[in-house]
Amino acid sequence: MEHIHVIMAGVTAIILFVFGLESFSTEIEQISGEKFRKFLARATKIPAIGVLIGALVTAVIQSSSATSVIAVGLVNAGVLSFKSSVGIVFGANIGTTITAQLVAFKLTAFAPVFIIIGFALSFVRSKISIFGKSIFYFGFVFFSLNLISAALAPLQNEPALTKYLIQPQNPLVAILVGCLFTAAVQSSSVTTGLAIIFTQQGLLSLENAVPLIMGANIGTTATALLAMLNMDVAAKKTALSHFFFNVGGVLIFLPILLLFGDRLNEFDANPAVALANIHLVFNVAASLIFVVLINPFTRLVDMLLGEDKMDFARLAIPTFNEQSAFETVKSDLRRNLADLLEAV
Repeated sequence: MEHIHVIMAGVTAIILFVFGLESFSTEIEQISGEKFRKFLARATKIPAIGVLIGALVTAVIQSSSATSVIAVGLVNAGVLSFKSSVGIVFGANIGTTITAQLVAFKLTAFAPVFIIIGFALSFVRSKISIFGKSIFYFGFVFFSLNLISAALAPLQNEPALTKYLIQPQNPLVAILVGCLFTAAVQSSSVTTGLAIIFTQQGLLSLENAVPLIMGANIGTTATALLAMLNMDVAAKKTALSHFFFNVGGVLIFLPILLLFGDRLNEFDANPAVALANIHLVFNVAASLIFVVLINPFTRLVDMLLGEDKMDFARLAIPTFNEQSAFETVKSDLRRNLADLLEAV
């Protein structure tokens, strides 16, 4: 009966964590608005800037899946070009490492402060109140991680479970588990956060945790792949680039894991901090490699899906202003519609 209580408490805490991540991401997306989208279109013409923006956006909204879906949507809307979006996708993985660092260094202890500040701000009659919910959910995300840690603490007294999780496992199986679990919860931050908590508590060895977080990078592409189904080819290229990039990163570092993975448990330092740092190095190194190879990489995707190919023609919508007569705008709209129908 005691085991059932522990499992129920742990699952509940994980559900709260997922809910907090989704709510926080939604709040930030609503605050960003149209100006942010236009800024992205201008700034991401340089791939390195796109990587930086992708990392910052993901660090703020705490979800590389959300960042990639935003990029896919902006490409589909014609705001971003395919090549401009690739930099954002590369940077998204770097942004997810912030969560791991915060959890590893136990900065989640400050979660109640953010919850209280966010709750108080939501009642302030000022423009600043729009940040209340986002700050509240930011604290809620890390507070729920503390709940997970507390709920699963009794498992430390289960020698059979501890022995199984600490013993070396097949890294390919661990990568698959990390991939499937992340695809199910639609957030690599969940998988990484749980891996670090289990490592902190001595329930998971570093050797088994590293392939889990590598698999999480592949699993996080599922959201963008689903989002692209009803979009044009340019948007599909962005989603496919996210998938190829994350799979490619894992394949590049897989030989190193297979050759030297058994030495990971020799780290004398805090294993949770070591895991967070490995996560950081892995994602930064993969992003740098693909930024250097961005031209051949985008050519490969163009070759697979068709260069500059579109599923449909976007209609330029005339806009009304004080200098243009309404009848002129209406006639322009009719002409555009006629051209589109003729093309069809």
